[in-house]
Amino acid sequence: MVVRDNEVEDDSVTVDSTSGKLSLIMNRKTIIQIEVGDDTDEIILDLRPIGLNIQTDENALYIGWSLLSGNRFTGCKTAIAIG
Repeated sequence: MVVRDNEVEDDSVTVDSTSGKLSLIMNRKTIIQIEVGDDTDEIILDLRPIGLNIQTDENALYIGWSLLSGNRFTGCKTAIAIG
């Protein structure tokens, strides 16, 4: 994927920013969705279509076979390292 001057130069990638949500869609599958609320923000990830076994649901972040739920990271430079 190439981004030049804030424009995606790939027909298989779309950026949608409507109704307070920002979505990155690749090959008609939502890869990242960010919703900013008054009190909380929500990030939905599903990076499996691009070859990374990283995803979220309403309760947890899954990285490979690891599950993170109810964790808080503060004052750290790296919360999760892969590779």
